[in-house]
Amino acid sequence: FGDFQCPPCGLLHPVLKDMEKEFGQQLRVIFREFPLAQTHPHAISAARAAEAAGMQGKFWQMHDMIFETQRTWNSAFDARPIFEGYAVKLGLDIGKFRRDVTSSAVDQRIALDGRRANAMGVTGTPTVFLNGREVPFESLPPEQLRPLIQAALRAAGR
Repeated sequence: FGDFQCPPCGLLHPVLKDMEKEFGQQLRVIFREFPLAQTHPHAISAARAAEAAGMQGKFWQMHDMIFETQRTWNSAFDARPIFEGYAVKLGLDIGKFRRDVTSSAVDQRIALDGRRANAMGVTGTPTVFLNGREVPFESLPPEQLRPLIQAALRAAGR
């Protein structure tokens, strides 16, 4: 569970990308929206942009672009035009993106992730689960996360 404007989530992003490269098909990363709107004024806009891109099959591309440029848009007065620019760069149908970013379908995706987070006891970001078990925040640096993934793979017989 993550918030695109959360600095620790931004720091975790390249760690997870590296783990995906290292473990390949053995590791599946699932991102769930948990925007902390009270603390991060652009969290909802970023989540909406990612989900709207997802409606055109480009969730992960937008996800990566938003995290990789977090410092650029973090202090913007209004990040929505920046995210729209990312949509253009990704080759999205901009008219559809503009409609989707404010649609009930996107709202529902974010709300469902929030309900799932609440049901799982998530209170902050980033919150990472490995095979249904929460990984302690202090275990998220690569030198601690890697052995946890390796142990999970061994337990699964891989």
